[in-house]
Order: sequence, then structure tokens, then C-alpha cells
Amino acid sequence: MRQRVSHSAASDPKGLGATRLDGMTPVTPKSAAPSWARDAVCYQVFPDRFASSPRVPDPGPMEPWDARPTLHGFKGGDLLGLAARLDELVDLGI
Repeated sequence: MRQRVSHSAASDPKGLGATRLDGMTPVTPKSAAPSWARDAVCYQVFPDRFASSPRVPDPGPMEPWDARPTLHGFKGGDLLGLAARLDELVDLGI
């Protein structure tokens, strides 16, 4: 299955906007969603593309931030960088 990722870093410099995957095959669940999840909105965060903490050493060569996504690309972010910016996500209502 081929996937295309659509996201504009120019219009969303913090990378907090929506990303659309095209060409996804719909999945028919074998059971109904639980009641608490029926109207849920899910967010997916990619720590390596969100924020980097100065407390974590750089892992070595990284792709440029504006490079097209690849299967093995790494941008250098980490969980401590994400944790340091949780207030920004709360301010967005996430």
C-alpha cells in the first residue's frame, strides 16, 4: 500500500497542524468501538519531529528539518523535549 503524507511546514512552523495520509485502506473493525471512544479525537505525536531537549545528546547525523519524510529519517527530537513543551499542547486544547 502506498501512502502520501501531506503537511505544509511553511504554514505551520511548529509542526502542530493536521497531517493527512492519502491512499489508506479503510479498516472494518470486527467489533464495535467502546462507548467512550465513539466521539473521541486522537492525536499522534512524533517525538523525534516535535522537540529536542538540550539534556539529551544528539544521536549523530540527522535529516534536515524540511527534508521529505522517509522510513528511516530522524530529526533529533526526544521525549524530554516533548515533555518540556506540554504546555503548548495544553494551550491548543490537546
